[in-house]
Amino acid sequence: MGRRVTGILAGTLIVAAAMVASAGAATHKLELTGSVVLDRSTEVRVVVTKRDGDLRAVKGLRLQDVKSDCGDGARRVDLGLPGKAAIKPPGHYFAGRVGPRNSVRVTGFVDHRGHRVRLSTAGKKIQVPGIGTCKVPSIVAIATG
Repeated sequence: MGRRVTGILAGTLIVAAAMVASAGAATHKLELTGSVVLDRSTEVRVVVTKRDGDLRAVKGLRLQDVKSDCGDGARRVDLGLPGKAAIKPPGHYFAGRVGPRNSVRVTGFVDHRGHRVRLSTAGKKIQVPGIGTCKVPSIVAIATG
């Protein structure tokens, strides 16, 4: 009888330990920075989230000081991705929208480790509060960490 109770107790402890381990699944946030190709003064910031080694999402994407034509001359505007964009396997592809009213589509790829992001946007006219209509050029950006 004693061995049976000990076996049941040991089995229960193993199951409990496994449940605690899975409940505390490791989530990592990789903060990457970079710039736009052909315009090094435009800064790119992005956070890649991983859970248990799998790439999950891109969030906090910021394109700062994007050169744009606002009618009265060249200006620099900031574009940001509200929320997050899921990273889809295979190929670690993501897509989202940035800018005022989410008017500029951004697409990209994350390397298999989550240490490098390559993204691009299509040129588009956008309404910038306090400035007016601006034409944002098509851009390609790379962020690493």
